[in-house]
Amino acid sequence: MQGAEILERLEDGDRVLIAEACSHEVQDEDIGRVKIPAAIGKLTGKQLQFSVCAGHDFPADLERYKLVVHCGACMLGRAEMQRRILECRRRGVAITNYGLVLAKANGVLERVSSPLLPVDADAN
Repeated sequence: MQGAEILERLEDGDRVLIAEACSHEVQDEDIGRVKIPAAIGKLTGKQLQFSVCAGHDFPADLERYKLVVHCGACMLGRAEMQRRILECRRRGVAITNYGLVLAKANGVLERVSSPLLPVDADAN
């Protein structure tokens, strides 16, 4: 959640790392390489620099990034994902995930992060 809040404070030229746990074949509308950067760009209105890492290729020089946006990590074990999160924290780099970025970009982050809010029975 804290990482998702950084989105509003990104400035022109900030670097954002898109981290994918698998090394899948890239599709035309790839979520990490196309949809997430587009959503962040639209949300912030800033000119940002995006980099992508895939598989076990997680950079050692995290300090150059303002934000790491990680996939759901279904191809990583818990220990490896925890290591990535701790490395980001240790180096003062914000980290969040695809789902929270998309929720923030679509204006529903507060709603999806507050499961105890009453549901409006009349809402469609």
